[in-house]
Amino acid sequence: MNRSRRNAIAQGHAGDYWSLSLPRETMNYVPKLKAIAAIINDPDQYQVALPEIEDAPAFAKIPVDRPLALDEAARLSGASRGELAELNPALRNGTANPGQARVLLVPADRADTLMARLETPASPVGSGEARYVVQQGDSLSAIASREGVSVAQIRQANGLNGDILQPGQVLDLPRQSLASR
Repeated sequence: MNRSRRNAIAQGHAGDYWSLSLPRETMNYVPKLKAIAAIINDPDQYQVALPEIEDAPAFAKIPVDRPLALDEAARLSGASRGELAELNPALRNGTANPGQARVLLVPADRADTLMARLETPASPVGSGEARYVVQQGDSLSAIASREGVSVAQIRQANGLNGDILQPGQVLDLPRQSLASR
C-alpha cells in the first residue's frame, strides 16, 4: 500500500486510498477492515452493542524441563492430543524436548491439572505401579516382556490406542500382584 501511495503522489494524485492502484480484492476488504475498526473504537456512535468478551487467556504455558510427549501431556491434563498438537504445531515427533521447546502450550483450564500431575513424584516401588521413560528404539512388546506385563495392560494403563512410542514419553507400568501371577 505504501508503494502504491508513493506512486499515486508521484503521478500527481492526492495519495488517498481511493486514488491508489490496488488489486480489486484489496480495494474491497480494506474499507471493510477500516469500518470494523471504527465501530469497535466507538460503538456508541454507530449504535452498535458489542458482546462482552472474557478477558482471560485461552492457553497457558507449561515449562518443559524434561522430554514430554503430547500423548502423555494429553493423558495427564485431560486435554485431547489433537488440542495440544494444534496449540504446539512446531513440536517434532509429538514430543516437547527442553532443548527445542521451553514451554508447552495447553488449554488454560487444563494447566493446573497438568502442572500438579507433572510435579507428583513417580509412584514408589511396591505401590502397584511404576513409571518408565521410553528410550530411543523401545517398543511396547519389549517393555512389556522386560516388565512382566502384557502389551494390553500397558496400553490400558496409559490410554494408548496403537504401538507408537516417543523417546521421553513416560509410561505407567502396572505391576502384577502375587495373586495375579
